[in-house]
Amino acid sequence: MIRVILSLCMFWSLSVQTSEESPFVENLEVKSNILQKSLSIKVTLPLGYNDSLHEYPVMYYLDANQNFRHISGALDVLIRSGKVPPIIAVGIESDNRDYDFKPLFDNEENLIKRGAVSFHDFITSELMPVIEKKYRTHDFKVLQGHSLGGLFAGFSLIKYPGDFDAYIINSPAFWWNNNWCIREASKRFKLDSNFDSSVYFSIGSEEGVGMKNELKSFYDALPAKAKEQKIVKHAILEGEGHMSVPLLGNYHGLAHIFQDMHLSDIKIEDFSIEKFEKHEKLMTEKYGTAAKQKEESYAFLANDLLTRQDYKSALSVSGFLVNHYPKNHYNFQILAQSYELNGQINEAISAYKDAYRLSSSKNNGSYKPEIYLYNIKILKAPITQKVLEDYAGEYKSPNTSIKIRAVGGRLKGDIQGLGVFDLFPQSEKTYDLRVAPAFFEFVQNDEGKTFKLNIHQGGITEAIKIFK
Repeated sequence: MIRVILSLCMFWSLSVQTSEESPFVENLEVKSNILQKSLSIKVTLPLGYNDSLHEYPVMYYLDANQNFRHISGALDVLIRSGKVPPIIAVGIESDNRDYDFKPLFDNEENLIKRGAVSFHDFITSELMPVIEKKYRTHDFKVLQGHSLGGLFAGFSLIKYPGDFDAYIINSPAFWWNNNWCIREASKRFKLDSNFDSSVYFSIGSEEGVGMKNELKSFYDALPAKAKEQKIVKHAILEGEGHMSVPLLGNYHGLAHIFQDMHLSDIKIEDFSIEKFEKHEKLMTEKYGTAAKQKEESYAFLANDLLTRQDYKSALSVSGFLVNHYPKNHYNFQILAQSYELNGQINEAISAYKDAYRLSSSKNNGSYKPEIYLYNIKILKAPITQKVLEDYAGEYKSPNTSIKIRAVGGRLKGDIQGLGVFDLFPQSEKTYDLRVAPAFFEFVQNDEGKTFKLNIHQGGITEAIKIFK
């Protein structure tokens, strides 16, 4: 019995992209008239920034010197795996965080334009214009802070809700000034039907009971609708203390903010190319033209659509695949086969040439590039219908029955449990299955007539042709 496993899985570990590139980091000194001092700013540009015209979302994070390394690491993993779009990360280093991050008040508890108010004004009125002029930025903005930085992020969410689209608030010092942020949140958000910010809160299980309760009170003050929509999340990170929270908090916070990038609930039976393309369009409008789903999401979906013989949809999805992930030869194989099955032979040949070029490089795993050359040869000089008709028929093995049909210059197989599937020539006598990690080999007798089929899958199983 043929084991039904997507053949894509077999090649995926051989085709994973590797790179020794590192994101580009630039250190700036920004002079602030508001704060009457200069601040050190650390800007990290995503891979490929200098080779594209994309605009990128921006993450502004506090305490740059402390957080730069692990935020860079989190972004590297999340961007490479397609969980978040490529992002410009802007780290801000304050030389007096105890003053800059705290809301300050007069004797009657009125906010005064110093401390957090002035620091927020610096970010939005002085720093953002510098970043937006110097770099290609998209409108979507994230603010991150930890401890006193978390207090500042919570304060910004309350007082200036439109200045950022999303927030990561780790272990916030909401105890400041007799829980002022919690009291203000209860007044500010209770009746806010327009709340649409994505917010991720985290705190360690090893932190003090007071800080955990204060964060819970702030979270409870947020609109119930936001919790129902799952745009806000409150996480207790098990085994983590106050200083270890940011590593996991930032990673999971970023994944939470961009969770709507993915059609994670997509079912192949209900697939609609119109729905898929609409989602892709909305995603790039919201997060920038570099936004993309995970590589394997596109690849598995295109592969499934080919298996279901929805060739038009497979071509659309594989187009997104190679556009977003152009360094993997297997992605171009999927595109080439989609073109081929849509009858677009010249385009299929071009895609196979790209696959050959990429697979001939050092990092092609154990895949044999000459297979792509044979694919091109077959497309230019197809196997004759006479040969294909000779292969057609019913074959019996000890465990299964296989029907082979010659349709429109191609072979199709039909096996119980797999249904009808396309066969792809690897040579005149061997054909690859996309529905299982196996290939068929047609064997002729002394008279040149096909009499059996060898199934190669971890060994060889013979299936004898039934002549009627």
